[in-house]
Amino acid sequence: MRRIRKVRRGAVAIYEQKYPNSTFVIADHLGFAKDNDVLEKRMASWSIPSLAPIKGTWLDKLDSSYFSDFPGQWGSAAVDAYLYLGPRGLLLHQPLSAKAILDKDYITELDRRADTVDAPPNGLMRPEVILQSESAASVLFYGE
Repeated sequence: MRRIRKVRRGAVAIYEQKYPNSTFVIADHLGFAKDNDVLEKRMASWSIPSLAPIKGTWLDKLDSSYFSDFPGQWGSAAVDAYLYLGPRGLLLHQPLSAKAILDKDYITELDRRADTVDAPPNGLMRPEVILQSESAASVLFYGE
């Protein structure tokens, strides 16, 4: 397993302070931020679903600019395995339910979690940003 840098305040870092090197982190494939078609061709022979270790693979050699969900960090220092559920053009989006959107306790909890990791006011973890994104979302993850 790997060590989490102390500058990160997410759940894994908090947990690993008490239980070092005990968390197995899996990143899910949502497409690549750049060169997606070229890189997904490398995965064409992978079975769906696949769980691939990161360490020592071509995925480990990519920098964080290829992964929008991992700004500033990527590779075996941050992630142990990669979950591939198919090419991004086929990934489906499950919209938030109306019940969740109207649940004040749920929205308050999302804000609390965003505060815990010092998410910026317009950050992807903020409820207002999530709801704005949901309002524009299609059934396809990338709306293609």
